[in-house]
Amino acid sequence: MQPMIERRMPLLLEPTGILMEHRAAQLARELQVDLAMLSTGAEWRRPDLVDRQAVPLIVPVTFPDVPEVEDEQDWVQVDLDELRAWDWAPENPAVIERLGCPSPSRRTD
Repeated sequence: MQPMIERRMPLLLEPTGILMEHRAAQLARELQVDLAMLSTGAEWRRPDLVDRQAVPLIVPVTFPDVPEVEDEQDWVQVDLDELRAWDWAPENPAVIERLGCPSPSRRTD
């Protein structure tokens, strides 16, 4: 923990959701800790929170699979939130880029 306290190494977190991502960024600012986070993949849901946190995000590029349905009429049984997540997942890295989130930097010390 000493390198993190001395700000020679960032704290790396994997938040469980966009609200936790936002709260972690607020706490890191209060404690004056350098922070980097693994993207939740749901930044498209609340871009207003991502824009304000200014924390480097590591963005995975694994996307959810297409919901499986046996029959064309079964599409009405697929949850709307699941469809939105599937539709927006490929766009999420671009959303983060447009918001101007910093990239995690390489440290040499």
